[in-house]
Amino acid sequence: TSKSARRENIAGIIYKNRQITTVYAKDHPAVSMITDEIKQHQSIGTVFSMAFLFIALMITSTTMHRMLKNQRTQIGILKALGFTKEKLTVHYLSHTALICVLGAGLGYILGYRVLPDLIYRFLKNMYHLPEWGGSLPAVYAVLPAGCVLICLFISFSVCRTYLKGTAAESLREETQPKYRIRNCMKIPRCLSFSSRWNLRDIGRNRMRSFMTLCGILGCTALLFCAFSLYDTFVSLSDWTFHKQQSYECKITDLPDERGREELLRRTDGEYLQEGTALLIRNGKEHEVSMTVQESASYLKLAESLSQFTDLQNGIAVSKKTADRFGIKKGDTVAWKAAGQDKKICSKVQAVIRTPVSQGITMMRRDYLDSGLKFRPTAVIGKIPENGFGNYEGQCTISLQADLTKNMEGMMEGMVIIIGILVFGAVLLGSVMLYNLGVLSYMERYREFATLKVLGFPDRQIRTVMIQQNVWVCAAGILLGLPAGYGMLCYLLSTVQESMDIPVFIRWTSWLFGAAGTLILSWMISRIVSRKIPCINMVEALKAKE
Repeated sequence: TSKSARRENIAGIIYKNRQITTVYAKDHPAVSMITDEIKQHQSIGTVFSMAFLFIALMITSTTMHRMLKNQRTQIGILKALGFTKEKLTVHYLSHTALICVLGAGLGYILGYRVLPDLIYRFLKNMYHLPEWGGSLPAVYAVLPAGCVLICLFISFSVCRTYLKGTAAESLREETQPKYRIRNCMKIPRCLSFSSRWNLRDIGRNRMRSFMTLCGILGCTALLFCAFSLYDTFVSLSDWTFHKQQSYECKITDLPDERGREELLRRTDGEYLQEGTALLIRNGKEHEVSMTVQESASYLKLAESLSQFTDLQNGIAVSKKTADRFGIKKGDTVAWKAAGQDKKICSKVQAVIRTPVSQGITMMRRDYLDSGLKFRPTAVIGKIPENGFGNYEGQCTISLQADLTKNMEGMMEGMVIIIGILVFGAVLLGSVMLYNLGVLSYMERYREFATLKVLGFPDRQIRTVMIQQNVWVCAAGILLGLPAGYGMLCYLLSTVQESMDIPVFIRWTSWLFGAAGTLILSWMISRIVSRKIPCINMVEALKAKE
């Protein structure tokens, strides 16, 4: 017979034999876990790459604004000497191009050669692959060039604003605000002088205030997301191995019935049946995991992180499965056991949170009452004092301590990733906030000089300057914390379908996310405010003449 005929014959035998369960290669855990892990890291890389790219673009914009505003007089002189707008644009764009090319090239090398080795350290504790090494598709080689082009476009837009006009207009200091204060807000007279002055300045310089707000928002979101991500995974390890699962060992590849009974006595354990089932929804069959327990003593059924329940005359559905198919507590669902034609209707007694094995859970007595035969696939219990004897070589034994150790190894890698995120957020945020602080100082240089002439001491002027930054920073933090929470939820939604990771955030993460950004902004404001004593009052007030 031909190969196709033999293949059809084998397929017919498999599908006719209900004792045989077929699994596609893409659905096998050895393949699906790696595939889901890759998708998860791709999603994480996309989210944080976009966040860091946004901050980098903000840095480019603020740097060009600060440089061109600081060199306004030089620009006017060059125009008066005959330099055209096109030549000046090329001159300033070359500065941006040089810095961006160097930064993109260095980032390309670090991201392709250095960072993967740091991440592989903890992945090696989880997976065994024939080769570990970075691989970059050819299409991603254009990313550095794309970043450079975007930065050049932003720089070109800023240059058009500052290089337009005549030489005389460039030499004249820009003292008139773009918006009149009466057209943007009405300031209550009951406020103090510094508050009214800062509100007036925010209304006049809307774009700078908005850029500062966005910068603080991004920095806060990254910091909060990094800290809360760490809290969530630490909580997952503690909750899974100390609260939800209380057994010390799990034995699979069980021996004959006599050996199984011996293992039960040695471990003071109970049977566990793990397999698959077909969940019937809207006339379609969907394959989900199926767990049958003898009791909830070693494997608890958690409705939440702190609330546990028991099952009687019904089934429990994992939260991910319930959300996927629109199942609620109290609904009646139809399902089939793997290899069975009999359709069973059961009432959903609980929607539970399970870190792994998303699907249906029920008790042995209810499973037997449904007319199905219980076939244990594992024994869970305590580690016997006298060891496992000969069964240690016959069976596969998983110790809870080893699983906890593997989770701790994964947490070490998570700490590295979080450290990189925090370092990047602080570094990029500091540069951007410093640029915006210097830009704010330059835009209010003449006004600060006027205050000094009127007798305001340097300390009071510093207070006025820092107060505005604190206001904008507080607003950015209030917006950044929800943004960071949304980023966290998105990242957790990208984990493999077989995992359910409950969000857990300690109050310290909220505090560090907010206080870290506030302290960073305050320190940069203090650094910039040191320029106040250096103001040349005569030069500032006579610049318009």
